[in-house]
Amino acid sequence: MAEQALNTIYLLGEQPDVLCSTIIHKLHTRVFDPPVRRADDEMSDVQVETEEEVEQPAESKREPTPKLKDPSSETGAIHLAQLVFVVGHVAIKHIVYLELVEREVKRQKDETSKGMEGTADLLGANRY
Repeated sequence: MAEQALNTIYLLGEQPDVLCSTIIHKLHTRVFDPPVRRADDEMSDVQVETEEEVEQPAESKREPTPKLKDPSSETGAIHLAQLVFVVGHVAIKHIVYLELVEREVKRQKDETSKGMEGTADLLGANRY
C-alpha cells in the first residue's frame, strides 16, 4: 500500500519531494524519538514494585523470570522497517522523477534552439 501511495505522489504531484520529505520526517520521528513518559506513569511503576517487594518475605524472593519479547521493541523494529522501505522507495522514485525533469528541460531547450534557427533562417531570407 505504501508503494502505491508513493507511486501516486510521484505521478500526480508537482513537488513530490516536499511531501515525501514530510512523510520521511514523520516516520523518522516515530522511530528515533521515544515517546515521552509522564511523571505519574513512572511513579505508579515505582509504587507497584515496592508493594510487590513488601508482600514477599525476604527468604522466598526468587529470581525474576525472563520476560518474552518486549512488544515495544517489536513495534520499533516494524517502524524501522517501514522507514527503511519508504526511504529506499522514495530514493528510487526520485531518481526517475529527476530523469523525467531532465528530459523535459532538454526537450524545451531543443525546441527553443530550433525555433531560433528557424527565425534566423526566415530573417536571413527576407533581407536578400
